[in-house]
Amino acid sequence: MVAAETDVEPDAVSQDEQKRGYIALYQTHIPHLEERGIVTYDGDEGTVSLTETAEELIPYLEPASRSVRWPQLYVILAIGGSGLALASILDAVPVELSLITLLSLLILLLVGVTDWLRTSGVLHEI
Repeated sequence: MVAAETDVEPDAVSQDEQKRGYIALYQTHIPHLEERGIVTYDGDEGTVSLTETAEELIPYLEPASRSVRWPQLYVILAIGGSGLALASILDAVPVELSLITLLSLLILLLVGVTDWLRTSGVLHEI
């Protein structure tokens, strides 16, 4: 558990780190999970068991799918909106539609670039 949390190999975890993880688990985490009905703890046996409530939570514990790359999608939408704006400048679409589209897609571009900068590590605090 400690190795997974610290992103190191299990052999690299010291005994002190293992002890701290064990203490945190049994003094803090397990009691909180038990209070919320997610696990049952048998102190005599030293076992922890999942409840039916925990079974309902398992889908939320799975890693998030990265099949959709939101920053790239925002940039694509912004480029599409810019194309619509250009089309309106050339009188190919009504002006009202292009102004709303341009404003919306500029906001999406800002969000997409900000998210890309944040996830790439350039921006840390956003």
